[in-house]
Amino acid sequence: NVMAPAASANDERMAVALAESLELKPDTVLTASTGSIGVAQPVDVIEEGMPRLIASLSEDPHDAAEAILTTDLTVKMASRRVEVGGKSVTLTAIAKGSGMIHPNMATMLGFICTDAECAPEELAAILKPVTRATFNQVSVDRDTSTNDMVLLAANGASGVTVTRETEAFVTAVREICEEMAKAIAADGEGATRLISIHVTGAQDLGSARALSRAVAASSLFKASLFGDMSGWGRCLAAVGACASELGISLEPSAVSV
Repeated sequence: NVMAPAASANDERMAVALAESLELKPDTVLTASTGSIGVAQPVDVIEEGMPRLIASLSEDPHDAAEAILTTDLTVKMASRRVEVGGKSVTLTAIAKGSGMIHPNMATMLGFICTDAECAPEELAAILKPVTRATFNQVSVDRDTSTNDMVLLAANGASGVTVTRETEAFVTAVREICEEMAKAIAADGEGATRLISIHVTGAQDLGSARALSRAVAASSLFKASLFGDMSGWGRCLAAVGACASELGISLEPSAVSV
């Protein structure tokens, strides 16, 4: 609470610096940040460097993808091109995330840009369920943090209009988010394995997601995969504990791992 006003002021200064450089209104600038908790943004450095950043803008997203990294070891980028009504639509994403990753998101930033034309309410209707199934399922260390964001922005440059009913576009968003989510998990601080949990036969989707998160977040299960690979019992224990919390009656003999 003590830091909130200062953080808000710095955030506003950052937005104003960019808006002035691009001759935009500050309230059209979307900001995001991550880093050490409790350490103020170096807003003076950001303001001073803004003209140089604007001058170096290019079509290649690699510099931006590298600039947003903190403890990450790898740059995370993905792109898709799909056909909609006989015309081409492109989506490109960059993301960062390595530590303090646990549902839902946490210390994770993702930016997806497309040249499709799409209304904000349609973008939200596309992104929210996709995020629940991808970024919100990732767990690295059971810790959550203060800053996260996944943004889907459309500039309409292709002249192709899409909605939540445009299957090819929605599929591309889902694929790109899944690729980014897996890249974040694979680059988890100290990670040597990437584990995917697949649940079948659950009573509903919410239960399946909760059960899979319980396994992915189990420190003992992950330790066994790092070490002697004896994790099936620990996997079953995590499933059982979660099922109990959900009020699900679960017979061990009915579970296959």
